[in-house]
Amino acid sequence: MPGLQHALALRKDRDQRARERFTSSMRAWVLTDLAGQMQADYNEGLEASGNTMTLVRRFTSF
Repeated sequence: MPGLQHALALRKDRDQRARERFTSSMRAWVLTDLAGQMQADYNEGLEASGNTMTLVRRFTSF
């Protein structure tokens, strides 16, 4: 896919494009796979405990 062809376009070398692809794929993983697994783990713990307030405190205390 060709890049932008105007005066303000940044010249990106191979390493910069690779960093951008890595960052994009990491962001996608966090937003989809990791978030989905965290939600599933939370729901599983919620069902297992039966006590929602204790579970919420456990997951939100840092």
